[in-house]
Order: sequence, then structure tokens, then C-alpha cells
Amino acid sequence: SDTLFSFIFNESAIIEFGLNVEQAVGTQLMMNGRKGEIVGIIRDFHFASLHQVISPLVLFNEEDYNFIFIKLKKGDLTATLAELKKISANVTPHRPFEYQFLDQQHEGLYASEQRMSKISSVFASLAILIACLGLLGLVAFAAAQKTKEIGIRKVLGATVSNIVFLITQDYVRLVALSIAIGLPIAYWTVDHLFLDGFAYRTTIGVWPLIIAASVCFLFAFITSGYQAIKAAFINPTETLRSE
Repeated sequence: SDTLFSFIFNESAIIEFGLNVEQAVGTQLMMNGRKGEIVGIIRDFHFASLHQVISPLVLFNEEDYNFIFIKLKKGDLTATLAELKKISANVTPHRPFEYQFLDQQHEGLYASEQRMSKISSVFASLAILIACLGLLGLVAFAAAQKTKEIGIRKVLGATVSNIVFLITQDYVRLVALSIAIGLPIAYWTVDHLFLDGFAYRTTIGVWPLIIAASVCFLFAFITSGYQAIKAAFINPTETLRSE
């Protein structure tokens, strides 16, 4: 065919064809039986998922097409689609009118990640809730076991903060130990099992780990501190009398 196509190459396609960026425009070549000329070069852009490396892309016009991209104005979407269906029936009566929205296609590229995020959030919330309930029960049990000791310490002049520290110190150490064990495992899991699945990825950094550790300490302190403060305000005369 003598038809001359106008090709627009992305940067990856220029490299794939072994062309010089400065001299590529105006080059004539044959692609899959199409004779044409390179009329422009565009920067690489993501037209697929970030799981994939940007591949060579060649854009050109052809009378025989499969898809048409249409930018819709804001308004009555139903009426617009009905009008497009009429146009399609006139132009291509042999083909059914089928359409997809580009934003929905883009969201579909990361549907599995979104599902994983929702599932992880649910299970993480349940784990935090169960852990807080368990910690609350342990602190309540410890306070009940140390009722007489708390009463004696208060009589001897111990403050509320002293009592709270007495009850919660062991559990704070356990929380710190669990954070020291859990954070490296979480970092390795996210960095190697999740982010490595992307051709273009970010780094986790230190701040998310610091924030996560701080939130864990905050939840632990609120949970254990509530029960400890409650025990610290018990009247020592009632405690010692019962003992």
C-alpha cells in the first residue's frame, strides 16, 4: 500500500527501534505492513498498571478502528449515551453499541489492591480490638491481685502516677517488645511481598514505622491506664479493711 501513516512514538519506542531522539522525526519506516513517517515524539506515560514497565507505544490514525475515545461534557449522562447510541447505529450499524468509562477502567487496574486494603483494615481493626480487650482484662486482673499492695502504698504516700506505673510497667515492656518484633516483620512484608510487585514503587521510610509504634503505645496506654487509674483511686481504708 502507498498509504503514508503519521506515527507518534513514545520515548520507549524510539529506544526499541534504535533511533536517535534528535533525528527521529521525519524518519520513514514500515510497521506491520503500514508505511509511514514519524511526525512526533512524546514522553513516556503510564497507559497500563504500575505493575508493568512502560512499554513502546506508537500512535497513528487509521480508518479501520475498534475503539473511539470521547470526552463527555457535564450534564445528563443518560441522554448523552442515548445520543451516542443513535450515532453509532448510523455509522456502524453492524456493530453493537458498547461503552466503558475510562476512570472505571483505571480503578480496575488496582482492584485487587483495593480489596486487599479493605480486608487488611478489617482484620487489623479486629486484631487491635481483641488485643485491647485482652490487655484490659490483664490489667484488671493485676490490679485485683495487687489490691492490698496498692492500699499500703497509698497509705505510705504513693501518688496516682506511682500506682499507675506499678500496674502498667510490665505490660508497657511487653508492648515495646511486641513492637520491636512486629515492625521489622511488617516492614519486610510490605517492602518485599507487596511493593516488589510494582515496576514503579515508593519506599516506606521511617515515619510510618514511628507513627505505627506511637499509635500502638497510645492504644496500650489508654487501655491499661484507664483500669490502672480506676484502681489507684480506690479508698485504701476500704481495701485494707477487706483484707
